[in-house]
This record gives sequence, C-alpha cells and structure tokens, in this order.
Amino acid sequence: MVPHPDTSTAPSSDPEYSGWPADCKAWILYTDGSSNQAGCRAGIILIDPEGIECSHCFRFEFTVTNNEAGYEALLAGMKMATELGVEYLLVRSDSQLVINQVSVAYQARGDNMIAYLRKVQEAAT
Repeated sequence: MVPHPDTSTAPSSDPEYSGWPADCKAWILYTDGSSNQAGCRAGIILIDPEGIECSHCFRFEFTVTNNEAGYEALLAGMKMATELGVEYLLVRSDSQLVINQVSVAYQARGDNMIAYLRKVQEAAT
C-alpha cells in the first residue's frame, strides 16, 4: 500500500504522485481521532475509486493524547485498507500534526510520536 497524505483527488495530475501510475485506482481514507475524559475514539471513512464508502467508529480502552488518537485513527484506517487489498491510498485527516509528520514536513518529536510514526511507516510497507 502506498499511503499519501494529501487533499488532492487527482493523483495523475499532481507532481507529488510522480511515483504513481497515471491510471492508478486510488482509495481515499478520511480519519478523525479524539481523546477526552470519556476516552479515546476514532472514526474512519474509506472510499473506493467508484465512490462506495465504508465507515467505522472505534472506541479504545486506553488513554492517549489527541495527537496519539489521530495516529490511532490513521493506523486503524490503514489496517482496514490493507485488509481490503488497497494499493494506493490518499489520506485526509483533521490532524495537521499527524499529516505533517507522515509527509515529513514536520519532524516527529517525543518517544510516543516517533513510535507512532514508525508504526505508520511499517504499515505502509
């Protein structure tokens, strides 16, 4: 799977996708994670190239920060995409920190963020 954090829906016309085939069938993954006193939750929507949506909500039984919840949502969505055999995945998230760390615009800092980034990188291979 090739995850690519982006807001574009036209991979063949964007130079950021130069490694993707012009006729690739990219799926889109929307993620949202949150953490508060009630717990950690994540929601994902996975859309296939024909526009069919699959959505799922998760409640985690452990405490994390909002940024970690963003990573949990991304990892859950990537796992679902992998199970469905997705090869090309556009990732959209409300977590700018996660998107920027995954796209290497920001450096991951702190043991937890570095560990989550590594999990995403491993899931992408």
